[in-house]
Amino acid sequence: MKILGIDTATECCSVALVPGDGHDIDEIQHITPNGHSRMVLGMVRELLNKHHLNLTDLDALSVDIGPGSFTGLRIGIGVVQGLAYAAGVHTVGLSSLHALAGRCPDGLSVPAIDARMKQVYWGVFENRGGEPRKLAGPFVTAPEQIENMFSEVVKAEYLTRLNREDSILAVGNGWDHYSCQLPSSVGARAIRVIEKSFPLASQIVRLALRADQAAFRSPLELTAAYVRNNVADRPGEG
Repeated sequence: MKILGIDTATECCSVALVPGDGHDIDEIQHITPNGHSRMVLGMVRELLNKHHLNLTDLDALSVDIGPGSFTGLRIGIGVVQGLAYAAGVHTVGLSSLHALAGRCPDGLSVPAIDARMKQVYWGVFENRGGEPRKLAGPFVTAPEQIENMFSEVVKAEYLTRLNREDSILAVGNGWDHYSCQLPSSVGARAIRVIEKSFPLASQIVRLALRADQAAFRSPLELTAAYVRNNVADRPGEG
């Protein structure tokens, strides 16, 4: 498949492409707090031109639907809707936390993104065979609340099969911005920060490649997961 992905959920603006010619995912990324709307279309054109592709050659477009920056998500979703409508292809929206979790090795992970206002977006995922599965979230809370909330998740029945001595893997720029407030362990489990990174379009594309066909829908059906506008999922939902 030829899939283009866009991620504008944070200050890292990225565009990735699976050219469908045997090459791996190609990606362009720029750190730009306010330049997403000016840069993203040029980045799309650059990747397509590099691989001698037109929009109509694509099989689908993918986009990070959040949680993340309110303005950034609107830009990314709007651009993907416009491009997909023009190309006559379907789209798939994927979570920024899911993208971060996909960069972790197998085990339990807690991706966290700086949500500003002294809060973080975070969730709990389990990776098996490179496939991240959401166990709880997304939440938006003060960083100090993660330890108690995570303890409740760990107590849930679906986690009793996991090795109690395993480390919890932490990923995302939330662990960088709030390193002093975030826990270093939960109960007997140490938290090991593996990457203080942003979600990227390359991981959005990887998730899209594994997505069920039913996940690809009309561009008009794309909606952002702002989280702050909705009650966060309870542990185990979703």
